[in-house]
Amino acid sequence: MATRGGAGVAMAVWSLLSARAVTAFLLLFLPRFLQAQTFSFPFQQPEKCDNNQYFDISALSCVPCGANQRQDARGTSCVCLPGFQMISNNGGPAIICKKCPENMKGVTEDGWNCISCPSDLTAEGKCHCPIGHILVERDINGTLLSQATCELCDGNENSFMVVNALGDRQGDYVSAAQGIFLYVEFQLHVMEKLACL
Repeated sequence: MATRGGAGVAMAVWSLLSARAVTAFLLLFLPRFLQAQTFSFPFQQPEKCDNNQYFDISALSCVPCGANQRQDARGTSCVCLPGFQMISNNGGPAIICKKCPENMKGVTEDGWNCISCPSDLTAEGKCHCPIGHILVERDINGTLLSQATCELCDGNENSFMVVNALGDRQGDYVSAAQGIFLYVEFQLHVMEKLACL
Protein backbone atom coordinates (compact mmCIF):
# COMPACT_ATOMS: atom_id res chain seq x y z
CA MET A 1 0.00 0.00 0.00
CA ALA A 2 2.92 2.25 0.61
CA THR A 3 3.77 1.95 -3.06
CA ARG A 4 0.34 3.01 -4.09
CA GLY A 5 0.44 5.99 -1.79
CA GLY A 6 3.86 6.94 -3.19
CA ALA A 7 2.52 6.78 -6.72
CA GLY A 8 -0.46 8.93 -5.74
CA VAL A 9 1.82 11.53 -4.17
CA ALA A 10 4.07 11.47 -7.22
CA MET A 11 1.04 12.01 -9.49
CA ALA A 12 -0.21 14.86 -7.34
CA VAL A 13 3.22 16.51 -7.43
CA TRP A 14 3.41 15.98 -11.21
CA SER A 15 -0.08 17.52 -11.65
CA LEU A 16 0.90 20.49 -9.53
CA LEU A 17 4.15 20.98 -11.47
CA SER A 18 2.32 20.61 -14.79
CA ALA A 19 -0.29 23.18 -13.76
CA ARG A 20 2.45 25.61 -12.68
CA ALA A 21 4.36 25.01 -15.91
CA VAL A 22 1.26 25.67 -18.00
CA THR A 23 0.49 28.79 -15.95
CA ALA A 24 4.07 30.04 -16.33
CA PHE A 25 3.98 29.34 -20.07
CA LEU A 26 0.70 31.20 -20.49
CA LEU A 27 1.91 34.17 -18.43
CA LEU A 28 5.15 34.41 -20.40
CA PHE A 29 4.02 33.74 -23.95
CA LEU A 30 0.29 34.48 -24.13
CA PRO A 31 0.67 38.29 -24.10
CA ARG A 32 3.21 38.08 -26.93
CA PHE A 33 0.96 35.72 -28.85
CA LEU A 34 -2.01 38.04 -28.44
CA GLN A 35 0.06 41.02 -29.59
CA ALA A 36 1.12 39.12 -32.69
CA GLN A 37 -2.51 38.45 -33.56
CA THR A 38 -3.66 42.02 -33.02
CA PHE A 39 -3.84 44.15 -36.16
CA SER A 40 -5.26 47.61 -36.35
CA PHE A 41 -5.03 50.58 -38.66
CA PRO A 42 -6.48 54.06 -38.48
CA PHE A 43 -9.74 54.29 -40.38
CA GLN A 44 -10.57 57.52 -42.16
CA GLN A 45 -13.81 58.34 -43.89
CA PRO A 46 -13.82 59.86 -47.40
CA GLU A 47 -15.54 63.00 -46.09
CA LYS A 48 -12.53 63.70 -43.84
CA CYS A 49 -10.11 64.12 -46.77
CA ASP A 50 -8.99 67.67 -47.65
CA ASN A 51 -9.67 69.17 -51.10
CA ASN A 52 -6.12 68.33 -52.20
CA GLN A 53 -6.49 64.69 -51.07
CA TYR A 54 -8.53 61.73 -52.31
CA PHE A 55 -9.77 58.65 -50.46
CA ASP A 56 -7.71 55.62 -51.49
CA ILE A 57 -10.09 52.67 -51.13
CA SER A 58 -7.24 50.15 -51.11
CA ALA A 59 -5.55 51.80 -48.10
CA LEU A 60 -8.76 53.18 -46.52
CA SER A 61 -7.01 56.50 -45.99
CA CYS A 62 -6.62 59.97 -47.46
CA VAL A 63 -3.78 60.33 -49.97
CA PRO A 64 -2.47 63.64 -51.37
CA CYS A 65 -3.24 64.59 -54.97
CA GLY A 66 -0.38 65.63 -57.24
CA ALA A 67 0.61 69.08 -58.47
CA ASN A 68 -2.20 71.19 -59.97
CA GLN A 69 -4.85 68.68 -58.82
CA ARG A 70 -7.76 68.40 -56.41
CA GLN A 71 -10.14 65.60 -55.46
CA ASP A 72 -12.95 64.72 -57.86
CA ALA A 73 -16.66 65.10 -57.04
CA ARG A 74 -16.81 61.64 -55.41
CA GLY A 75 -13.57 62.16 -53.48
CA THR A 76 -12.08 58.86 -54.69
CA SER A 77 -9.68 60.22 -57.31
CA CYS A 78 -7.90 63.39 -58.39
CA VAL A 79 -8.72 65.77 -61.25
CA CYS A 80 -6.89 68.73 -62.74
CA LEU A 81 -7.53 72.17 -61.29
CA PRO A 82 -9.60 74.58 -63.42
CA GLY A 83 -7.44 75.98 -66.23
CA PHE A 84 -5.33 72.80 -66.46
CA GLN A 85 -5.74 70.06 -69.06
CA MET A 86 -5.09 66.38 -68.41
CA ILE A 87 -2.01 64.98 -70.18
CA SER A 88 -2.17 61.43 -68.76
CA ASN A 89 -4.42 59.57 -66.33
CA ASN A 90 -3.49 56.37 -64.54
CA GLY A 91 -5.95 56.87 -61.68
CA GLY A 92 -5.67 58.35 -58.20
CA PRO A 93 -2.90 60.94 -58.05
CA ALA A 94 -1.21 59.39 -61.10
CA ILE A 95 -2.49 62.04 -63.48
CA ILE A 96 -0.44 64.77 -65.09
CA CYS A 97 -1.94 68.23 -65.58
CA LYS A 98 -0.66 71.04 -67.79
CA LYS A 99 -1.69 74.70 -67.61
CA CYS A 100 -3.81 75.91 -70.52
CA PRO A 101 -2.54 78.86 -72.58
CA GLU A 102 -3.91 82.31 -71.70
CA ASN A 103 -6.00 82.48 -74.89
CA MET A 104 -7.67 79.11 -74.12
CA LYS A 105 -8.64 79.21 -70.46
CA GLY A 106 -11.44 76.66 -70.77
CA VAL A 107 -11.08 72.89 -70.60
CA THR A 108 -13.14 70.49 -72.73
CA GLU A 109 -15.85 68.40 -71.08
CA ASP A 110 -13.57 65.35 -71.05
CA GLY A 111 -10.71 67.37 -69.50
CA TRP A 112 -8.12 66.37 -72.13
CA ASN A 113 -7.93 69.63 -74.15
CA CYS A 114 -7.87 73.39 -73.70
CA ILE A 115 -10.41 75.49 -75.59
CA SER A 116 -11.61 79.10 -75.88
CA CYS A 117 -15.10 79.56 -74.50
CA PRO A 118 -17.83 81.81 -75.95
CA SER A 119 -18.97 82.95 -72.50
CA ASP A 120 -18.40 82.20 -68.83
CA LEU A 121 -16.64 79.22 -67.29
CA THR A 122 -18.09 76.79 -64.76
CA ALA A 123 -16.45 76.27 -61.36
CA GLU A 124 -14.64 73.29 -62.95
CA GLY A 125 -13.17 75.55 -65.65
CA LYS A 126 -15.38 74.24 -68.47
CA CYS A 127 -17.34 76.29 -71.00
CA HIS A 128 -20.85 77.33 -69.97
CA CYS A 129 -23.73 78.03 -72.33
CA PRO A 130 -26.98 79.86 -71.56
CA ILE A 131 -30.23 77.95 -71.05
CA GLY A 132 -31.67 76.73 -74.35
CA HIS A 133 -28.22 76.33 -75.91
CA ILE A 134 -25.90 73.35 -76.26
CA LEU A 135 -22.11 73.47 -75.99
CA VAL A 136 -20.31 72.35 -79.17
CA GLU A 137 -16.58 71.62 -78.80
CA ARG A 138 -16.00 69.52 -81.93
CA ASP A 139 -16.90 69.80 -85.60
CA ILE A 140 -19.01 67.31 -87.54
CA ASN A 141 -15.93 65.07 -88.06
CA GLY A 142 -15.04 65.01 -84.35
CA THR A 143 -12.12 67.44 -84.70
CA LEU A 144 -11.65 69.75 -81.73
CA LEU A 145 -12.60 73.36 -82.40
CA SER A 146 -10.22 76.10 -81.24
CA GLN A 147 -13.27 78.10 -80.08
CA ALA A 148 -16.29 76.35 -78.57
CA THR A 149 -19.73 77.54 -79.62
CA CYS A 150 -23.13 77.63 -77.98
CA GLU A 151 -25.77 76.43 -80.46
CA LEU A 152 -29.42 77.31 -80.00
CA CYS A 153 -31.73 74.33 -79.48
CA ASP A 154 -34.58 75.30 -81.80
CA GLY A 155 -36.26 71.91 -82.16
CA ASN A 156 -36.73 72.32 -85.94
CA GLU A 157 -34.43 69.49 -86.99
CA ASN A 158 -35.33 65.88 -86.31
CA SER A 159 -31.93 64.44 -85.45
CA PHE A 160 -33.10 60.84 -85.83
CA MET A 161 -33.99 61.33 -89.49
CA VAL A 162 -30.61 62.55 -90.79
CA VAL A 163 -27.14 61.22 -90.12
CA ASN A 164 -25.38 64.58 -90.10
CA ALA A 165 -26.28 68.26 -89.99
CA LEU A 166 -26.11 68.58 -93.80
CA GLY A 167 -28.22 65.49 -94.41
CA ASP A 168 -25.95 64.38 -97.25
CA ARG A 169 -24.63 61.08 -95.90
CA GLN A 170 -26.44 58.63 -98.14
CA GLY A 171 -25.37 55.60 -100.07
CA ASP A 172 -25.58 51.85 -99.97
CA TYR A 173 -21.89 51.00 -99.57
CA VAL A 174 -19.84 52.43 -96.73
CA SER A 175 -16.26 51.44 -95.89
CA ALA A 176 -15.41 50.39 -92.34
CA ALA A 177 -13.56 53.67 -91.67
CA GLN A 178 -16.45 55.71 -93.07
CA GLY A 179 -18.86 53.65 -91.00
CA ILE A 180 -16.97 54.44 -87.80
CA PHE A 181 -16.92 58.15 -88.61
CA LEU A 182 -20.63 58.07 -89.46
CA TYR A 183 -21.41 56.31 -86.20
CA VAL A 184 -19.35 58.75 -84.10
CA GLU A 185 -20.80 61.70 -86.01
CA PHE A 186 -24.33 60.38 -85.49
CA GLN A 187 -23.70 59.80 -81.77
CA LEU A 188 -22.34 63.33 -81.31
CA HIS A 189 -25.31 64.75 -83.20
CA VAL A 190 -27.82 62.74 -81.15
CA MET A 191 -26.12 63.69 -77.88
CA GLU A 192 -26.31 67.37 -78.84
CA LYS A 193 -30.02 67.08 -79.62
CA LEU A 194 -30.81 65.05 -76.49
CA ALA A 195 -29.08 67.67 -74.36
CA CYS A 196 -31.61 70.18 -75.68
CA LEU A 197 -34.58 68.20 -74.36
